[in-house]
Amino acid sequence: MGSFQVSSGGKLDIDLKVTAPDNRVVHTTTKQTQGQYEFTTKAKGEYQFCFANRMSTLASKVVSFQVIVGDHSEIAKAEHLTDIDKSLLALSDSLMAIQNEEEYMRIRERNHRDTSESTNARMLWW
Repeated sequence: MGSFQVSSGGKLDIDLKVTAPDNRVVHTTTKQTQGQYEFTTKAKGEYQFCFANRMSTLASKVVSFQVIVGDHSEIAKAEHLTDIDKSLLALSDSLMAIQNEEEYMRIRERNHRDTSESTNARMLWW
């Protein structure tokens, strides 16, 4: 699971391709400014995350991305968990979602602030 966002450069769009260790493509996204992805790994090994800027090679881009990796092979089965354990797992998942959303909002705020400052600077010259 993860997310990405182009924060500056060109039209703010980028391609993403995620490839498994056996060279199988597990996720693709084209010409997106931001996005989220989720997949379950089938093979052990290194996964490749390729961000491509083919559509505007002259403009460099700044991309923020996050990859969340979890090994669920050691987690107990649901019937072995108490109600408190289940509540703690749900709380942990909710907290992670809040942290991800907060990071996303922080990036958006920075982009909007940069746009606003650029507009203000242009208005001074006008």
